[in-house]
Amino acid sequence: MTALAVAACACVLQANSLEAIDSANSNTSIALDTVTITASSEEQLTSLRPAQEMDADALERSRASSLGDTLSQQPGIQNAGFGSAVGRPVIRGMSGGRVAILQDGLEATDASSVSPDHAVAVETDHATKIEVLRGPVALIYSADSAGGVVNVSGVTLSPGDVSDTGINLGYDTVSTGRFAALSHKQTSERWGWHVGASERRTEDYRVPSDAGEVHREDDGSIEAHDAESKYLDNSDIEYQRQIIAGGSYFGDSSVTSFNIGYLASKFGLPGHSHEEHEEHEEDEGDEGDEEHEEHEEGEARVDLERLRLALNYNVDSPFAWASRWDTRISWTDYEHSEGHEEAGHEEHEEEEAEEEEHEQEHGMTTFSKTAWNLRTELQTVEKAGRQHVFGASAAYEDFSAEGGEALMPSTTTEKVGVFWLGEQAINDFLISVATRVDNTSMSPETPDELEDVCGFSTNDVKSQDFFGASGSAGVTYFVNNDWTVTASAASVVRAPDAEALYSCGPHESTFSFDVGNPELDRERAFNLDAGVAFQRDAWALSLAVYRNRVNNYIYASPLAEAGVIQETDELPVYEYTQNDAILKGAEIETSYAFSNEWSISVLADRTRGTLVDGGYLPRMPTDRVGITLNRQSRNWAGFARWMTYADQDRTADYDGLGEGVAEEIPTAGFNLLSAGVSYRWVAPASEYRVGIKGENLLNEVVRYHTSFVKDAVPGAGRNINLSLAVNF
Repeated sequence: MTALAVAACACVLQANSLEAIDSANSNTSIALDTVTITASSEEQLTSLRPAQEMDADALERSRASSLGDTLSQQPGIQNAGFGSAVGRPVIRGMSGGRVAILQDGLEATDASSVSPDHAVAVETDHATKIEVLRGPVALIYSADSAGGVVNVSGVTLSPGDVSDTGINLGYDTVSTGRFAALSHKQTSERWGWHVGASERRTEDYRVPSDAGEVHREDDGSIEAHDAESKYLDNSDIEYQRQIIAGGSYFGDSSVTSFNIGYLASKFGLPGHSHEEHEEHEEDEGDEGDEEHEEHEEGEARVDLERLRLALNYNVDSPFAWASRWDTRISWTDYEHSEGHEEAGHEEHEEEEAEEEEHEQEHGMTTFSKTAWNLRTELQTVEKAGRQHVFGASAAYEDFSAEGGEALMPSTTTEKVGVFWLGEQAINDFLISVATRVDNTSMSPETPDELEDVCGFSTNDVKSQDFFGASGSAGVTYFVNNDWTVTASAASVVRAPDAEALYSCGPHESTFSFDVGNPELDRERAFNLDAGVAFQRDAWALSLAVYRNRVNNYIYASPLAEAGVIQETDELPVYEYTQNDAILKGAEIETSYAFSNEWSISVLADRTRGTLVDGGYLPRMPTDRVGITLNRQSRNWAGFARWMTYADQDRTADYDGLGEGVAEEIPTAGFNLLSAGVSYRWVAPASEYRVGIKGENLLNEVVRYHTSFVKDAVPGAGRNINLSLAVNF
């Protein structure tokens, strides 16, 4: 066995402990299997980073209506939710543009980084695996990887005489939620194809009686109210549909695949109220009352569509010195409309001009994006324990926004990058080095005018180029058959997002008036990561500590004068600014298998985010401790999990404006108790599984500090989930 192969096998020890806990958190038994990454094909590249993986079985038990919610029980990952339909993963305190989201190894195209109420447009209902990458291997996929990379893998076909059909049905009591999915794949020695369709519908979800709005009074005190209703208004998912189809041709040493993915979703944005605006209109007199009645605004809704076409080509041994060549290209058309639907509106021909003006100010806003993504990489054959991967990526995005909340100009973005990763096995050590060079060009349209509060003129809205060189290095020491020690360091450069540069307008979804800063510089993150893993017989343990200093950290801060936050259009003004920040933390997880059927696992994680000049970063994850008991037999599976979320009182005070002036509201801790059981039986040509699962069984008030709207939008109350899966 070659040195690199020995090292890759030994690395299983580190991955096993992670997989054990992942399985426990996914309501499955502990399965000590190798974690491999399919964003690319190289199993060896998994040896140098702490990572989590959810395989098909884990996804069947933990799949939710958003990517963030699906991953939220994994160590070091929490959910930045906006109701049940929207959730983006927060990894070690980082989210948004600092965490790259991939669909089958290419950047996912959506507008989720523009606003926290925009859903991540990936095909989670038909995913066969979701992986989290960190360290050197993450860098070769994106410069937006300071927090990590999340890759959602769809259906992968292999040659062989296979025919498989799956049906999945689900029901949730907390929201009268219905879910149905159908899939089929068929392969032969040369050809293969697959199709799939799913739909999810929910009503408003139920909340505990004491889960009302939390807000700060003028005197700085915090008031928590009881819920106005048993259900959270406008938290429904009218529909959430995913349709996929694809085919593959298997050559003698190559595979060519073509895939189509379509997403459509319409859902409510809970936490939006226009009572103050309506009262203001009512005070204007009878004429104002008539106008208010005619233009009464309905609930805030989102209508999302995304079409993606992807072509993949990979070939084994294309050259004598290369083991694999992989090329992927995708085209995506994305559209997201949001706003308040008109209620009780009567049309009058003589008032068309007035109604058009009202629609422009308060109606739907449409965010559109068309994008091309290309990636090609070449992996060399192993020689003397040494192996390399190098390649290039390119992306083109055309973004536009029209409507009352078009807070940033239409912008064209072009990205070009080249990367290299090398690994060298030396005795009991495996050394890895990666580097990446990127150039990002942004070309915005010049707006006709800008609000004075924005502080920059139309002449400042101009094209910009951002060049960045990033690098990472890591080492793994295989102490013996039981212990593995890892360490890595990285310097990652990220260009500012277009919304941070050019925003100037109202953003009702976050209850703010957003102001960009065209003078923002690049972020540079310096990350240190160390870990130790142990596995012997029934025991598994993994411990990781990290420290990430981000120079020129970009965040939104209240714009204030003399300690008073400025307001425009009755919204507080938030301005994008930069300061150096430090994020640090730790994760520990351990598991023990009592027998072939019974196991127990424990995890704990914490993150601290501070500004170098003093003060906490906003929306930092809460400390957590969890314990899970699992039972797995041939036909029966069951679990019980207790997860404790601590109070979060380390709140941002936004550059010392004064206690209570613009300080975040602390978030109360809570306990989550979940349990479930399923039964599986196998017939000669089919397999059946029925299950029942309880979530938030204590009916606690759930507020995740990572959410922008956690004070107005609590999580769902007690839920019982029923499921049925059939494969034949």
